[in-house]
Amino acid sequence: ILAIFPKVTSFLSLVGSFYIIQDILRMRNKVNRKMKTTYHRLLLGLTTCDALVSVAWFMTTWPIPRDVFPIYGALGTQQTCEAQGFFAQFSIACIFYNCSLAIYYYIVIILGW
Repeated sequence: ILAIFPKVTSFLSLVGSFYIIQDILRMRNKVNRKMKTTYHRLLLGLTTCDALVSVAWFMTTWPIPRDVFPIYGALGTQQTCEAQGFFAQFSIACIFYNCSLAIYYYIVIILGW
């Protein structure tokens, strides 16, 4: 169950991320050719990073080398394991985008810029 549950939750996260991305891009095309506000740019960056992390979490045990660890669902090689690790590191970028959004909200709401 620990190998299957992350697939469900990451799939739902991926669907939500793609919905937000397409919503921002459609709004961009309707209003003008570039992003309307800093908020939309930050949100687009956050959801893009989240989509990449969701793909890495969806793979969970598949990229793990089958001959190294006796784990359920391990089908990969050393290269697939390293690729999953690379994409999982985008979760750090999600943290920075979240902090940037918090600073943006502080500046706009509290300081009134």
